[in-house]
Amino acid sequence: MSSVIQVTEARKKFFRQLALDNVSLAVPAGVVYALLGENGAGKTTLIRSLLGYYRLQSGSIDVLGMNPAKQPLEMFTR
Repeated sequence: MSSVIQVTEARKKFFRQLALDNVSLAVPAGVVYALLGENGAGKTTLIRSLLGYYRLQSGSIDVLGMNPAKQPLEMFTR
């Protein structure tokens, strides 16, 4: 089964605050996932990274075969 969302070792910092620390996940086609966690756990940062609003310091994000930080318009017109 192919993944429509693939996050590999995503890392994002805001100044000295670590928001994502080596986050990895794969969401297969046809599956619904919930993103749960405490306040400050990095949920919003991960979603904004998936949408292309934030660039990661390291790691990679692939949504529908595209990098949202490099191809945001193509991703939404597909």
